[in-house]
Amino acid sequence: MEGHLNGHDYQLRDINPSPINQAFHRQQQRSYKRDEHSPIQEPFLKGSKSLGDKPPHLHPLAFVYRWWFWEVLTITLSIAAFAAIIIVLREFDSRPPPELPSGVTLNAIVSLLSTVTKTPLLAVVSACIGNLKWRWFMKPRALKDFEAFDGASRGPYGAIQMIARKHPLHMATVGAVITLLALFVDPFIQQVITYPLLPLPTSNATVPRSQLYDADIWIPSLDSGIHIGPEFGMKSAIYKGIFTSASPSDVMPDCATGNCTFPLFDTLAICSKCVNVTDHTTRSQQSPSEGGCGGSFTRFIQTNYTYALPGSTDVHISSCTSGGGFVSGVAMISTVDVSDSMSSSILGISNPITSLAILQFPGVNAEGYSGTYGNATPLAWECSLYYCLNTYNVSVVNNNATTQLVSTYHSETGTPIPYTSLEDTPDGILQRPSNSTVTTGNSTFRIQNGTVAALSQYLNYTLSGQFQTEASEVSYGTFVNDVMQALNITADIGNLMDGLATSMTNYLRQLGNSGSDSQAQGTAYSLIVHVHIRWAWLALSGILVVLSIGLLIATIILSAHSELPVWKSSSMDTIFHGPDNGSGVASRTGDTRTTKANTPDAMVVLGQNSNGDLRLVHPLPLIPRY
Repeated sequence: MEGHLNGHDYQLRDINPSPINQAFHRQQQRSYKRDEHSPIQEPFLKGSKSLGDKPPHLHPLAFVYRWWFWEVLTITLSIAAFAAIIIVLREFDSRPPPELPSGVTLNAIVSLLSTVTKTPLLAVVSACIGNLKWRWFMKPRALKDFEAFDGASRGPYGAIQMIARKHPLHMATVGAVITLLALFVDPFIQQVITYPLLPLPTSNATVPRSQLYDADIWIPSLDSGIHIGPEFGMKSAIYKGIFTSASPSDVMPDCATGNCTFPLFDTLAICSKCVNVTDHTTRSQQSPSEGGCGGSFTRFIQTNYTYALPGSTDVHISSCTSGGGFVSGVAMISTVDVSDSMSSSILGISNPITSLAILQFPGVNAEGYSGTYGNATPLAWECSLYYCLNTYNVSVVNNNATTQLVSTYHSETGTPIPYTSLEDTPDGILQRPSNSTVTTGNSTFRIQNGTVAALSQYLNYTLSGQFQTEASEVSYGTFVNDVMQALNITADIGNLMDGLATSMTNYLRQLGNSGSDSQAQGTAYSLIVHVHIRWAWLALSGILVVLSIGLLIATIILSAHSELPVWKSSSMDTIFHGPDNGSGVASRTGDTRTTKANTPDAMVVLGQNSNGDLRLVHPLPLIPRY
């Protein structure tokens, strides 16, 4: 057989065709009903009309059913398994792990389905690479390419060699890439499912709040000779706030699980405000007088001082000296004898529970017997305590409660405080503002009138007084006032008053006399193991399924429009139609060439040898005829 390739004449021969080859060739003739008049004596080159024993022309569906039925069935199984993975994961995502029979885990099910997805997929890819192998040799190619295709259809090592050797755009390279990426499917699947601890609502939780403050104090009882003040619980809260630090988190929620959340809630509270007015305080001094200081001895000299504070408030003190030495004087003075306008004009608080001015003389106290007020500059504070509404955000995480103050509201009209007469004291009322972040529950907060008066009287008494300097001469056995001592040693009066207000608020919240409004309702959560799906790790399997479907469809289309039989990766077809073992290469003398023609770089093409068998044969220069 003669032909022309790349400017050279060539001839194909087959010497001594084997009986097996002849039998297989005859069987192909019977199966495909070869046209005896077709031009089959040429190698398969571009433009050829036919090639040997081609499949009969069938309807596309019939063609797929006859030649690609098992591959389509296999890829369908792979698609179904991958879909099952998605269905199973969606079913259990964000839910507790399922309790399956015999201790089977969700991971085991997904791993099994992943194997069912991957294994059929690789079988289809192998068949596609095998069939594309024969199509590759429709043109003269190097013999070593045959082994490259064969290796790529078997596993990752051959796939790497295929990717390294073939052009990246060749379709068989897609199959090699799929085979190689399939190595990473199992590790990726292991990353899909995690089991974090997630909170699950299990019960209710509560946190104390106050809608009403009623100490059950009768107004007439406050007008008698002995004032007992508010209840012991409030007295305790006042002393605790003065002597120790207080925090809103001291009021613990009832949270059985140790993890709870609460909506924003408001509560009746007591707030404080202080301003350091040191720089705005002035001093005036009266002429010293003898015989003062509470004694009859003329050797004592008493000097009176007046300190003018903002808000038309004056604070008066006196000191005693003898022979030029310091005898007595105050280190700190706290007074509630302030002007009615001081709180509103300086602090912006109308009708507080109590207002006070505090002066501290740390310099005089430090100078001891040589101390003098003439050169001393006191630290001056003006403070108020008042009723307010506090809005809190409370949460509990791992048994650690956190209380955050969100906002504070105080009525511009204030709460009624008995400046004139006890009998005229009405109930204190605070109404939730319209712009509050809390929109549910009772919006009216009340303080019983007797409670209003009693607390005001008691705070005025408790927070009024003075503390003598250490050098002051006092009577034997005199005890200090504990509250005054605390005010004297406190550097930040504003911080102390904040602690006092917080402690009193905590008491109001825990008093529990608001009925059903005495608790804010929340939700308790238990930390339960949940299934969490990280869908991104499933992308590799999905991509491989899509690529495999595309590769199979493309291969089927090419095989349907090709003149080639569908041989895929069949080992029998490789035996009968593979390289011609040199027998197709004729020499001038008629003996077989088995050296250069059979090297890996030798060029072969899928064509018919001299016996009419479809083989990989060598195109050789035309042998001249004599």
